[in-house]
Amino acid sequence: KVKTGLIASVLLSVFVFVMRTPLSAADAGTARSLLNSKKMNDRLDGVSMLREVGNDEAVEVLIGLLEDKKDKIREASVAALGDISLPLASEGLSKALNDPEANIRVLAVQNIAKKSKADVIGRLEPALGDKDDAVRRESVKVLADLKSKDAVPVLSKAVSDRQTDVRRTAVESLGTLADSACIPALTKAVDDPDKDIRVLAVSHLWKIGGSQTFPGLLRVATNEKVLGLRLSAVNILGQIGDETVITDLSRALKDPDVSVRLAAVGSLGLLGGAPSSLSLAVALNDKEVAVRESAAVVMGILAVPESLSPLTEAIQREMDPNVICALATAIGRVGNKAAVPTLMQTAPRLKPPANEPIYQAIAALVEKNKPAPVAAKKEASPTPPPAPAPAAVSVPVPAPPAAAQAMPSEEKLRLMQENYIKGQDYFMQKNYKESIRYLENVLKLEPNHPPSKSLLARARRELKKSSAPPPAPK
Repeated sequence: KVKTGLIASVLLSVFVFVMRTPLSAADAGTARSLLNSKKMNDRLDGVSMLREVGNDEAVEVLIGLLEDKKDKIREASVAALGDISLPLASEGLSKALNDPEANIRVLAVQNIAKKSKADVIGRLEPALGDKDDAVRRESVKVLADLKSKDAVPVLSKAVSDRQTDVRRTAVESLGTLADSACIPALTKAVDDPDKDIRVLAVSHLWKIGGSQTFPGLLRVATNEKVLGLRLSAVNILGQIGDETVITDLSRALKDPDVSVRLAAVGSLGLLGGAPSSLSLAVALNDKEVAVRESAAVVMGILAVPESLSPLTEAIQREMDPNVICALATAIGRVGNKAAVPTLMQTAPRLKPPANEPIYQAIAALVEKNKPAPVAAKKEASPTPPPAPAPAAVSVPVPAPPAAAQAMPSEEKLRLMQENYIKGQDYFMQKNYKESIRYLENVLKLEPNHPPSKSLLARARRELKKSSAPPPAPK
């Protein structure tokens, strides 16, 4: 009975189709006989005839054929509906998204892609809830190919998909759009269980920028398990962040990995201002010499008066000669004559010429605090000469080039950070020549930048090793 009813339904549909289309009587008979044939090829030819006619009546018959028991007939009907531009054909394709066979639902998605942009987005949204991974994956690919901001709400849902490929495609597509509307979904993606998706999300948030990206990047900077991702997020926040991220970014100064703590020092320096400088005071207590020295250097460049107190406290307890000198230089830039006694007490702790930076800092404070010259009078009293530096000190410490000294602190720190990150990247790629070039650029701007000095030494050692001739065979 079911079979008889189906045949009757098809015959009726064909009859309606034949009566309403400009086919000859012979063609009508051909269509009828083809669709009722027991041979699959004949029936497929009948579907092809319906596609060629392409009017509403033909579409109605094709939609009826979506109920056919044979997969091949349903597949051919879906393909035919995709080639017909009438609105009713799109309705038929939406119906095909409920087909029991996943491959036919995938075919329906692919044919919906041929329709108008608005039609595609609206009709594919339900397909993102399909139980089959392939259907959802194909739906996201089609939506991604649109490159339309209108697709953002639908693609954002796919970021939560259970299948990794679906989520990755959605995140890649949202990143390509690079619109602020994508930020909530990308922020969610920074917590994805797949590392590669988290990397994509961080990269795209960096590209979009703006304060809305900060929560996601801060989450990565402070909670991410993968070292490289934490390091990237800290560096990115230094480049695109503002004062609102300083408190949270300061948590990275307590990261278990020294490279992240060093990056946090640099990023806080790039953000600048008193809050950043005071946050760096935590790093003056770090267990690693390089972190303490780097914090002192950056605080000196920022030259925030409020940082004088933590700097003077740090120099009194510090034991490492390099850090002591970096602290003294910073005090020379930040302080006033009240800091001179502390520096005078510190100088004898180091032997000449290692204590030269301390005496230079003292001289800088004395020079800075000289009274302004008074207009000459008839009998002006001569200005007493400044006290000479101790005779034992004779070796000067290289000073930054004049251009670097005259550069605003924010610009100088930005250039230092850019060159250091590039030097770090090339080192990881084992391109030691390029790494050395960028690290030397940092030291031209600030000769006492500890991370650059340390990495430069390693890069030179590795370059020497890689350039050494192979040992002679025994």
